[in-house]
Amino acid sequence: MKVKVIVATLISVSVLWQASLALNSSEISAFTKGKTFIQNNNVEGYEKSLKALKGTSVAPYLEYYYVQQNLKKLPRETVLKFLQNNPDELFTASLKNDFYRYELGQKEYDFIIDHLKDDPSQFLRCIADDAILQSNPKAFDAKRFQSYWIKVSTPLSTCLPVEKVWLSKYAPKEILDQKSGELVKNLQLSRAKNLLPHLPEAKRKYYQSMIQIVENPAGQLMKQGQYFKDSSKFYALAVRQWGKNDSTNALNGLAFVKKNQLVTNGDYSTLRNLLAVYQAGRADAIDPLGRIESIPKNEQGDDVKISGFKLNAQAGNCDAALDYLDRLSIKASEDPTWTYWQGKMYQCIGNKTQAAETFKKIAGQTSFYGFLAADELNQPYAVLESIVKRKADKREALTNKSFKVALDLMKVNERNFAHQAWQQGLRTASQGQKNTASFVAYDQGYYDLGIRAGVAAKMPGALHIRYPMGYEKEVNQAAKLYGYPPELLWGLIRQESLFQPDVKSHADAYGLMQLLIPTAEKMAKKLSEKRGSLYDPVYNIRYGSAYLDDVSGVVGKNWSYILASYNAGPHKVKNWIDPPMADIVLWVESIPYRETRGYVKSILENVVIYHYQKGRKVRITEYLNSFYPE
Repeated sequence: MKVKVIVATLISVSVLWQASLALNSSEISAFTKGKTFIQNNNVEGYEKSLKALKGTSVAPYLEYYYVQQNLKKLPRETVLKFLQNNPDELFTASLKNDFYRYELGQKEYDFIIDHLKDDPSQFLRCIADDAILQSNPKAFDAKRFQSYWIKVSTPLSTCLPVEKVWLSKYAPKEILDQKSGELVKNLQLSRAKNLLPHLPEAKRKYYQSMIQIVENPAGQLMKQGQYFKDSSKFYALAVRQWGKNDSTNALNGLAFVKKNQLVTNGDYSTLRNLLAVYQAGRADAIDPLGRIESIPKNEQGDDVKISGFKLNAQAGNCDAALDYLDRLSIKASEDPTWTYWQGKMYQCIGNKTQAAETFKKIAGQTSFYGFLAADELNQPYAVLESIVKRKADKREALTNKSFKVALDLMKVNERNFAHQAWQQGLRTASQGQKNTASFVAYDQGYYDLGIRAGVAAKMPGALHIRYPMGYEKEVNQAAKLYGYPPELLWGLIRQESLFQPDVKSHADAYGLMQLLIPTAEKMAKKLSEKRGSLYDPVYNIRYGSAYLDDVSGVVGKNWSYILASYNAGPHKVKNWIDPPMADIVLWVESIPYRETRGYVKSILENVVIYHYQKGRKVRITEYLNSFYPE
């Protein structure tokens, strides 16, 4: 009973919240202590903390944690009232999901149906459907669920129990046939397998065969007992998948499907182009240029033409390389990458006038190839110089609620909610408010938020916000230890994490320099210390800088090699530089991994911009052709 009274009283506090001034230190402390009180089931301490937060933007979030932790203990009416009083908070959807799933587990079917039958949230509506199926199956609206199911690849988690019943009792066979084909085509093979038991026997055997071929083309494509002449898309998909892992042997698969007329002429042409491109990126490929040149010119796609250019440029066949670039589509030719290389090929064949005219087209861009074109013309980076000198646009008063809530949430270390609120602001705020928000975030040390808002504001002033020199002490210490320019480390950190110290990637890389735990462990051992937290900038920057030094021992003292190694791994890069390529820019453009290729370019762009901010007019070719320390 005591819990009910306290919560009922404290709900009135959250209703009173309005956009207020930024949190002060005592309010920040009250929030932190309040969460600890909640974890320790100290109701009186929590109540005191919540009262101290009255009128602030974070009060509802502290109350949310209390309600969430006590969801199974609180009276249902209390939770409902809290949800009703906070309909638009960032936590509301999550709490509603938890609440109604709990009620479903308690078999409160009528209550759930009354509240959720027509809810706009599909997640909650499936909870209602589940309750209907449990209590009154005749009332289940199978057509409504079907309309949802058709649109999605994988149903929401609350919809899976409903899907199970729908598949067994209501699903039309033609709909299942269509969905199975879509799932296989989109490589959602596990989902496709789950539908097999619900298909008629003939269709089940058909899709089982297609799944086996796509899942294991090397082992199944040419060993099937039965083939289906009307299934070009699946046979083409199998060859495509095979080519990703083993383009050399996939050529045999391509020849097989062509000979047995299992793919259309259009699919064959597409696959031939694709495998030619894959082969062009392999060091062990046999005559990759000959394979490309065997494709009729009118059937070569842009990727084939680009591969043809690279192979000819690497071989010094500048006329042939230029021909491939000249035949690119209008869309592809607009990429400054190929404008630069057209200039280089003109230069190579001795047409200096045309080379200069081509470089001029992009020499004003603040980009990897824009900087290189300016270097070819021996011109200053005029646009970058003007941006560095430009004064920032005048700030407004920050009035956008989403931005203000985000900043308050950052102060109490609620970073997940803070980033959601910041994204709301970026979607809805005026350009002036985004500009102001970028300054405020930067001033408070939230560099990643400042970068996002500064870029979204599209105001060219205040370059230091879009390219912050955060964690200056730690960066300078690491740079001094290894002889690196600090601008290099800032450029890498911006690319890896946007200066967000607590970020974790899907690949389990942590912190500012996105380190894997095994890598950090190795670097800590190398430095004769126990590994510290990778969310701590001191340790993260130290280990990341040590790793840069470590990979240089494998691939050599060239920044392009080292940066590529930081992204893709030094042993891959070691293979890519054997034999070495004379033109380092061509080597960068020839990196087999698209992500790594863009990664190296982006960091070097960043580095040049950081140097200009610091007052040194470095040329990008200095980094491409040298290593620090000398």
